[in-house]
Order: sequence, then structure tokens, then C-alpha cells
Amino acid sequence: MAKSKKDEFEGEPLGFIHNPDGKPQVLHDDPYLEEFRNDLHLRQNEFKKWLDIFQAAEGGIENVARSYKKFGLKLQKNNDLTFMEWAPGAKYMCIFGEFNNWKRGEYVCTKNDFGSFECLLKANPDGSPKIPHRTKYKIQI
Repeated sequence: MAKSKKDEFEGEPLGFIHNPDGKPQVLHDDPYLEEFRNDLHLRQNEFKKWLDIFQAAEGGIENVARSYKKFGLKLQKNNDLTFMEWAPGAKYMCIFGEFNNWKRGEYVCTKNDFGSFECLLKANPDGSPKIPHRTKYKIQI
């Protein structure tokens, strides 16, 4: 049975599949890389470390790759807005703009362990979004 592309990426990272002699496949494919064996293993270990981090924080690398679906300003079905931004080195973040007369500190985001900041902006009492379409806003970091 032929393997699908998805099956090739399960288990060890592609290119670091070991042969029966214990030598990584990439070194069989290109013996000139032998002098870089330690560097290749270092990169493999770093890659595996980040895969583990992505799994713990976001549920896998696939979710990290699809993060454009959750970052930024997103309108929810009930007209609430969620704002999310990744800034792992930041200590503070807030969102402000025309919608609140540029008042800083009113909508402070919370930071999770992965370095993402998130803020919920509840819909107005009339049910309209807190930040109308084409409204200017900024974030303070």
C-alpha cells in the first residue's frame, strides 16, 4: 500500500529516518553531509523541542500554521470581538482607538504561557460590535 504525504511526516521528522545501521537517511542520501552529523542532530533535537512546545501550547504545528485564523481582531457570532496577538517578549498589551476615544488601558489583554495576548470586547448594549468596521485602532505594547 502506497504511503500518503501525511504518513511520511508521522513519527520522526522527514529526512531523519534511521536505517537498520542506525545512520540517518539523510546521511545515506548524501554522504558529504557526514561531517555535519552533529549539526544535523542538533537541528533535529531543536525541531523536536519546538514540536513539543507547539503541541503543548497550541495542540500541534498544524494549529500554529493556521494561527492566522485566530490572531488579529475577530468578530464572533454574538458580535463580541476577540483580539489576539503573539508577542512573547511583551509584558503588557492593550487595544484602544476611535471606538473608545483613544483611551489607553481600558481594554487590557491577558497573556498566556505561549506569549499570546488576548482581549474580549463585548458587543455594545444594542448588539453592535464594540469596534465598527473601518474603525481605526492601535495596540500599546
